[in-house]
Amino acid sequence: MTLPAILLVVASAVLHAGWNLICKTQKSPCAVFFLILTVGSVFLWMPFAIWIFKSRQVEIPTLVWGMLVLSGLANAIYYVGLGSAYRISDISISYPLVKALPILIVTVFCIIFGAGKATLWGWVGISTLLMGSAFIPMKKFAAFSWKNYLNRSFGFVLAAAVASAGYMLLDNHGIKMLRAASASLEKHQISAVYIFFENLFILPFLLGFIMLRKEERGELAAFVRNFSPAPFITGIMCTLSYSLVLMAMSLSSNVGMVVALRQLSVPLGAFGGIVLLKEPGHMPKMVGALSIVGGLILVCVG
Repeated sequence: MTLPAILLVVASAVLHAGWNLICKTQKSPCAVFFLILTVGSVFLWMPFAIWIFKSRQVEIPTLVWGMLVLSGLANAIYYVGLGSAYRISDISISYPLVKALPILIVTVFCIIFGAGKATLWGWVGISTLLMGSAFIPMKKFAAFSWKNYLNRSFGFVLAAAVASAGYMLLDNHGIKMLRAASASLEKHQISAVYIFFENLFILPFLLGFIMLRKEERGELAAFVRNFSPAPFITGIMCTLSYSLVLMAMSLSSNVGMVVALRQLSVPLGAFGGIVLLKEPGHMPKMVGALSIVGGLILVCVG
């Protein structure tokens, strides 16, 4: 990897951990927060999408539109699950798990369905990742209990992780199909168009969820009365984080190393929760976060 690519990935990791920490500091990281966050992302990408449509011939197949809608639904579920987990759990527990489990799910899915294969180091990485995930909720190494995992918090984390794995798989196929249909577009232009529409399709699902819940409607009314720029800023940080990764990938011949280095956000988020938000810094939690990073790196490069 070149130095510019490394710096871009590190900046992406800092932004990703940062927007999650901002989310956790909100009084109630509800669906309304993520709705406004997504609006911020849409407005950031809109000028690029309009410019690309005006200057280039863009063909979006019907199947890609279907994938974008499904990806919007998966992202909405991810945001609701993430916000619910942050409401009732420490970010130093939820964040590493929500980052790690989707990659584990996607890796296992690809191996089962023949879309990929794991090397010896890949299997070591999967085992290390699972071990680290098991450590995260524990207060003492000798105090194993199923209650650490069979609870509402872990349920929301799992829902967010499954949804995240879902949109990862959908986006991978969707972007490939869009690239094949619009060969005149550069890689970064294809990504910009796809991300813009993906965020656009998140909005109706989040809005529908908000309209169905009295508590969320109250949160929306409260946001209108007491405007805060925090969700917009978080949305920009969120989408910039992903954009920097795409830029780093274009500068590096080893995409696996880019993905692996981005896992730096795991300890940043976990230790940010412990240091900045004064969450308990149990030894299993810290060892688990570092084990997850090691496992993710082995999975990505193995």
